[in-house]
Amino acid sequence: MASMSFSLPKAALDQLKGFITLCRSKPEVLHNDELSFFSEYLLSMGATLPPKPEQQQKEPMSAAKEEEPESDMEVESEESDVELDMEGVIGDPNPAEPHEMGDPNKEMTDQEMESFDEKRSEAMQAFSEGEWDKAVGLF
Repeated sequence: MASMSFSLPKAALDQLKGFITLCRSKPEVLHNDELSFFSEYLLSMGATLPPKPEQQQKEPMSAAKEEEPESDMEVESEESDVELDMEGVIGDPNPAEPHEMGDPNKEMTDQEMESFDEKRSEAMQAFSEGEWDKAVGLF
């Protein structure tokens, strides 16, 4: 068989990685009607799919969900006596002190722009992989 050379956009690869992660954590998603084409492909390649979840398990959940909105409405109408802990909460969104910014007259060099692009790319990658703290640090 001849080797094919092609590349997918990075965003498409990231979405595919996310989908595979979802399939590993919740394999029952493969039984979704919208993904029947994918299940058929996997079966044609000799894959073994996990057993289809029983319908009986879903019915009691849906019945319970139908009853929940009524009880939620009752709870929402009551006043809450809970006191919130406001420690660590950001207060005024427009503080009196301006934030420290860079020199507005400075123009970035090509090297600085490349460095910026690399860091931004790393941050976007970390963000797409769900590594929020790492992404914030890189941004």
